[in-house]
Amino acid sequence: MSMAAITSAVLLALFLVAAGGALMSTSGEDVDLAARLRASRRFVAIGAFLGLSPLAAFWLVIAVVILVPILLFFWFPAVGWLSFVAIVAAVAAAPRLLAPILARRRAEKFEEQLPTVADRLVSAVRGSTPLLQALETISPDLEPPIREAIMELAADATMGAGGMAAAIETARAKYASRHYALILSVLNVFIDHGGNLVEPMQRMSVAFKEIWRLDQKIRSATKAVRSAISVVNFGILAIVVIISFTRKESFGEIFSNPIGTLLFFAGIGIYLAGLYVMRQMMKVEI
Repeated sequence: MSMAAITSAVLLALFLVAAGGALMSTSGEDVDLAARLRASRRFVAIGAFLGLSPLAAFWLVIAVVILVPILLFFWFPAVGWLSFVAIVAAVAAAPRLLAPILARRRAEKFEEQLPTVADRLVSAVRGSTPLLQALETISPDLEPPIREAIMELAADATMGAGGMAAAIETARAKYASRHYALILSVLNVFIDHGGNLVEPMQRMSVAFKEIWRLDQKIRSATKAVRSAISVVNFGILAIVVIISFTRKESFGEIFSNPIGTLLFFAGIGIYLAGLYVMRQMMKVEI
């Protein structure tokens, strides 16, 4: 039996073990694999990163774990086995690796929704609606993640011991957003001293929209640089693939001993670190 057939059999067995383990972990009436996967931080994180459901993320991971190492095994056996180990390790560490990325996406979405909150709050309180009732009115029509924040604020103000003032302090400590903190500060002043809430909220809405416009302008200005980096990355990958197929005997010498293999992956690590630094340099805080 060839090594390719052995590799295929091993990976297929691992696939069956993983799928069977997920299914057998359900007990009694709980036989819904999708429901089990929704409780898994690993596949929830991968699905959120790729815009998929946890169930779709599960099957995608299984497909990648099987297909990628097999395809790479026909290129170089050592790379196939190492890729299998690397993919499994990446999936296992997915919650920790993807948490900062998902948190940044959530924060960006949160900031983008703040002008809508300010506009709808102004519309709600303009008709002499009490602040708490205005928060409860606008929250169902908002989108995540700002909807959860406003609903928590209204719920804490209703059921909490300290009322709206305590709820505002709790929200300020929980959400690390400077712009949301400004809205909470205005609400706090309005509760303590009264006055006109409409005018400052309208001004903040205009300011938030201008900040968002500047952010989009900066993203458009740096898009050409990001595209250039992507082209360079594709070019490097294409060169490696072409050399590996045209001069396979020379390229194969890299994996003929452990030191060569180690240096190969160390070079990949250095390259990825440099790519990360370049991307960080293009980030601009407004």
